[in-house]
Amino acid sequence: MDPGGRRIVFISTRDAVHGDVYAMDSDGEDVQRVSSDSLVKDTPVMTEEGAHILVTLNMKGRFAIAAFSVAGKKFTILTPSESNNQTPALSPDGREILFTTDRDGSDKVYSMSVTGGDVTRRTFGTADERTPSWTSTPGVILVSKKGGIYQENLSTKKEMVLSYKGDYAPAWFSK
Repeated sequence: MDPGGRRIVFISTRDAVHGDVYAMDSDGEDVQRVSSDSLVKDTPVMTEEGAHILVTLNMKGRFAIAAFSVAGKKFTILTPSESNNQTPALSPDGREILFTTDRDGSDKVYSMSVTGGDVTRRTFGTADERTPSWTSTPGVILVSKKGGIYQENLSTKKEMVLSYKGDYAPAWFSK
């Protein structure tokens, strides 16, 4: 769902084998196909103003994070193709993206600016760390690892186990 709660973005194979990005109102009405191409897409995230949709693209067997311009109807690749980069999560202020990458040999969480610059490694554990999510507390994120969901403080590098029973893919929302 877009951060303003007005539209839901999703991937559908209703008109394409590989799936395209769609948007609809929060009541399920006004379904619109947003992208139309042969790229395989996953994990869409709409920016606050609705001008861009972040997605994971399958680029010939490697995953890349791209920003799709809704007005321009084109993708801009934000991550390099030498590694797998996926599961984008947009920061609450809309200026930073968390994502999972295997660029160092195993899955870790990195961040980058919304333009793809300022890439920084954020997690340093020995286990694979995936599917990051921002929280409402600045500098604190959620990640999946070791069959559980962990809360990690990016400044202190301290972590807290929140669940451990085969749980994954956390998504933070405020009540």
